[in-house]
Amino acid sequence: MVDLAKIGKTIESLRKEKNMTQDELASKLYVSRQAVSKWETGKSIPSIEAMILLTELFNISIESLLEDTDLLIKDLDKQLIQLPREAVFSNLIKSDQLDKDFKSYFYLFTIEERKQFINLVIQGKITLPYTLMRPHLSEDERVYLLGYIITYDKLQIDELYPYLTVEERRMVSHKNHIYIRKE
Repeated sequence: MVDLAKIGKTIESLRKEKNMTQDELASKLYVSRQAVSKWETGKSIPSIEAMILLTELFNISIESLLEDTDLLIKDLDKQLIQLPREAVFSNLIKSDQLDKDFKSYFYLFTIEERKQFINLVIQGKITLPYTLMRPHLSEDERVYLLGYIITYDKLQIDELYPYLTVEERRMVSHKNHIYIRKE
């Protein structure tokens, strides 16, 4: 779950670095002083709009604001509603929970986020077995990933081959006619 106390301490620290009172910060964010107090004491979290204003005011990224907070996968659907999507996505990628329940969070991503996620796997920035991902990918995503594997990661074909559809096996043979599957 999001650690509201850590986010609150970050906001308080940034506010004090700028020598601002809670009233001054509240005025710049168009919220009440009580709202700022609740954030700083960990009783609530700023809205997405307030977070964006905070990042602009303090010249930091949303990721910096949420840094060191543990975003648990079981709360991901709530986090995607309460927090900026890019921050949730970024923190998920940094977490050590990626392979624990892939199917429970991957469907929550937009098409663009799913493609970005697949690209991070392809680039080696995320380590996730293709066989774990494959059942949860759309047909287009499977073809995209398979195209990469055929071209750059031929060792993975043997691992995936039993799971491929007839069309995907044809793609393997057509795309790389010199590939010979190990028996």
